[in-house]
Amino acid sequence: MRFRASFIPLHAVLLVAAVACKDAGPASTTGGTTTGEPATSSTTASTTSTSPTTSTAGVSTSTGGTSSSDSGGFTVMPDLPPVAACDVWNDTCPRGQKCVPYAGPLEQPGCVDVADEPVGLGEPCDSEALLDSCEAGTLCYGFSQGGDSGRCLATCEGGPDEAECADVCSNCFIDAVKTHGVCPVLCDPRAPACPEHLSCVTFPFAPHFLCAASDELSVPAGMPCAGVFDCVEGAACMPAMFLPACDADNCCAPVCDLNGPDTCSTSVPDAVCNPWPLWNPEFELSCLLDGLGLCGAPL
Repeated sequence: MRFRASFIPLHAVLLVAAVACKDAGPASTTGGTTTGEPATSSTTASTTSTSPTTSTAGVSTSTGGTSSSDSGGFTVMPDLPPVAACDVWNDTCPRGQKCVPYAGPLEQPGCVDVADEPVGLGEPCDSEALLDSCEAGTLCYGFSQGGDSGRCLATCEGGPDEAECADVCSNCFIDAVKTHGVCPVLCDPRAPACPEHLSCVTFPFAPHFLCAASDELSVPAGMPCAGVFDCVEGAACMPAMFLPACDADNCCAPVCDLNGPDTCSTSVPDAVCNPWPLWNPEFELSCLLDGLGLCGAPL
C-alpha cells in the first residue's frame, strides 16, 4: 500500500505534513511515499576538521596535525579523513559504516561508523544527539518532537520516487528534499503505545497503523474530517456512507474490538462495531490487526 503527501523540509526543525490516502477513502494518495510527515533526523555525524589550529595566550601556528605556541608546544589529533559521500536510498558504505543524511561540515549524506554497541530496530534512541547510535539500515528519528519520541527506524528502500518499506505494513515517510525516508513504528489504535509526543495514526484503506507526529489529530468521533491526520487517536477518517448521520463527505469513525463489548454507540449514536471495510483492491489483509473493527452504520 502506498501513500504520498507533501511537507516543508528543514533539518532539525519541525516539518509540517499534509497526507492523504490513495485509496477510495477520504485521503488522496499517490505513489509509495508519504512526503509531508514532520520529520527531522538526528543522524548528524561528527564533523571533520580540515585545518586544526589550537590557540593559547601566545601566537598560534598550524602545521596540519600539530600546533605550538610561545607558551609551550603540544600535539593535537591529526585531521580526520573526509566523510565519503553516499546515497541513503542505496547504502554502499563499507562494512562497519552506514550512510546517514547529514554528515560532515556540509551536512550532506555520508558514511559514518556504526556505534560499537548499536541500538536495534524500533528501540529508543536520542533523536537530539550529535551521533546516531542506531544499527546499520536504521536512523534515529523523533519527528522533531523531542522527549522520548526518538526510535531507530528502518530506512526506506528503492528511491525517492519509488520508495517502499521492507515491512508491507509500514509506510515510507520521505523528507521533501528526497535525501532519505523512514518507516515508522507500528501501533494498535485500540491501545496506542507510541513514543512520547507521537500518536497512532490510522490509514484505513491500507490498512496501516503508524506512530507519527500528531499536532493535527483533533477532530472527535462522528465529526467531519478531510484526511488521515485529522481524527483523534483511535479514529479513522471514513466516507459518510460508513457512518450514521455524517453531515460531510467524510467523518471520523472510532475503531472498535470485534471480540469485546460493542461500545460504538457511546461515541457515535446508532453506530455499531462492524468488520473492517475491505474496499481497496491493494488491501494488505495481513496488516489488519486481529479483532479490529470500525464503528459505523449497521450493515
